[in-house]
Amino acid sequence: IHLKTIGTRKEMRKLVTLAIALFVVVCFSPKALPLGSPIPVTQSSSSQLSPLFAHYIRGILYDSQRQFDRAIEEYVAARELDPALAIIHKKLAVNYLRSAQYKEAERELLLVKELTPGDLSARWFLAHFYTAQKDFDQAVGEYQELLELSPEDSEEILASLADLYMVEEKFDKAIETYRMILKNNSDSAQAHFNLGIISTRIDQPKKAKRYFRKALKIDPEYLQAQLALAILAEISHNLPGAIEHYKMALKIDPLNINVYHRLAQTYYRDKRIKEATHQYEFILRLNPYDIDAFLELAYIYLSEKDRKSTRLNSSHIPLSRMPS
Repeated sequence: IHLKTIGTRKEMRKLVTLAIALFVVVCFSPKALPLGSPIPVTQSSSSQLSPLFAHYIRGILYDSQRQFDRAIEEYVAARELDPALAIIHKKLAVNYLRSAQYKEAERELLLVKELTPGDLSARWFLAHFYTAQKDFDQAVGEYQELLELSPEDSEEILASLADLYMVEEKFDKAIETYRMILKNNSDSAQAHFNLGIISTRIDQPKKAKRYFRKALKIDPEYLQAQLALAILAEISHNLPGAIEHYKMALKIDPLNINVYHRLAQTYYRDKRIKEATHQYEFILRLNPYDIDAFLELAYIYLSEKDRKSTRLNSSHIPLSRMPS
């Protein structure tokens, strides 16, 4: 394989090693591209493997050095030698995304879809691309096509589709999609939890509690469901109930500083000053540099000192001077 010098001797040694590896792969498996690619070599590329692979190798090398613009140049040169190789279009799509060239990335992904309709990884890539670009209709279309192509992955695909509806605030469609998941897998704690989240968004707290409790019944270690129940209890002014859920959350994750903060704050709001103080002191033992814990603890001490001082002073005012 003829290669041009592209850098230091170290780079050249690396390039030659890759070239030898590719040569071996081509010799023993003429239908397969190197580096684990499932895409076959096409008719037009068979007569010019040497320059095509040279550009491909250099593209990979530039990728490893994060020189994405130069990698694009090499992949474009490889694409010109054989436009029917989907692996080249994939590489270009990734690098165009890295370079924020979104139209070019979409073009390459659509070419991969056209060349290899059954390439599931490329279809996932395209669905995520449209989601990131907030082109939700196109993303939904890709997920629906994925459902037909890969029914064995239906739960994962439906979950992504439901998440998309959540982003769009199409709650009815999201609920319908999560229920489709539960129809096939009634023990999906994630689906129950997400239905609980939707229920809070549409102001149905009682239904949300049922979903969160179901998620916890399926998975007793589901921290987010426990915290969601604690927050719902806080919202409904059930501070003792919130405290119990935070304590159960800490049994799941005993070193979660954020939960200790929530518990301490809830103790204070419930006028359980001693417990609140204890929690903040414990937080500072876990993390002596927690500024928020210092400030909140100082606020408690000052508030309690002022309150005691006020009670003490008022108790020494002569009755004749007490306001009527």
